Amino acid sequence: MNLQQFMADPHFQVSSLTAGINEAQSAPTLLASLGLFAESGINTTTFQLEYDGEVLTLVMPGERGESVQGQRKANRNKITLSTVHLPVPINIKADEITNTRAFGTQSEVEAVQTVVNKHLLHARNRLVATRELMRAGAVTGKVLDGNGDLLVDLDAAFGITNTAVEYNPASKNAKALLTAGKTAARKKLGQGMVQRWLLMCGPEFFDAFSQADDVTKALANKNGNSNDLVDDMTDGLNFHNVTVFAYDAAVNNEDGEEVPFIEPDMAYLIPMSPGLFMGHNAPADYVETVGTLGLPFYAKTELADLGKGIRGEAQSNPFYFCTRPAAIRRFKLPA
Repeated sequence: MNLQQFMADPHFQVSSLTAGINEAQSAPTLLASLGLFAESGINTTTFQLEYDGEVLTLVMPGERGESVQGQRKANRNKITLSTVHLPVPINIKADEITNTRAFGTQSEVEAVQTVVNKHLLHARNRLVATRELMRAGAVTGKVLDGNGDLLVDLDAAFGITNTAVEYNPASKNAKALLTAGKTAARKKLGQGMVQRWLLMCGPEFFDAFSQADDVTKALANKNGNSNDLVDDMTDGLNFHNVTVFAYDAAVNNEDGEEVPFIEPDMAYLIPMSPGLFMGHNAPADYVETVGTLGLPFYAKTELADLGKGIRGEAQSNPFYFCTRPAAIRRFKLPA
């Protein structure tokens, strides 16, 4: 069977490849595994967000000519945002899929499918990392792309002021800092229930916080004066019902420079509350998918020029945001 016949097989159609890449398993990323984000598909690549000074809400499209129920408040700020188009190309040389079938084990189609899936899984892993970067942007208010460049400054777009509170480890006020942060966050949550508190720290902030005298003393007392958890804090710690952890994820930009997902000297107090974080997935820009509800991942392949192999791509079109940005309290080490 030649490559052109392979490409006509149902296994290599957009629907099959897309189903496969969405069902594939990747190493879990931290923010995704915490379950902070409620994700849904939208059928366009753009959407509108409205901010009333407290809550970011998705503006739902209406039918042309229909009357509008209610009246939008004059002090609401509305902007149009685009989901981020993330394509990852794949190129498979013909030689790579020649003689791939082990005798008596696979059909020719299955053998080629295995090679294609290997490339798509690699592409998916890159997309998973970039989507995690964008989740971090929803926490910090600054959405970055896979190169670490600023895509959207949500704070600036909506005129949100959320100044970071300075934390000095020598002041021994960690408990008071978190207590005040919780109180301020609850006021901004409205009726939202807090299931758990997280303090997501840059590595410098985490080191300073975890080594502060009042924190180490409290942890030692909690564990019967044992220093086991004080000495090994690689997985984080629990301090006054707040899970404190270092978030040191980073990407390398085109120049090979490491770009951290969050600032090393910053920390973000996050109330885990239903509906606080949202994610939208737009459809791929394929004839087969435009206008449909978006999925997290898409894949498509075709015959390369002159039949020299298979070319294609995996892609994702997400956007993440926090519905109550003022409920995320920010802390910063002294300059």
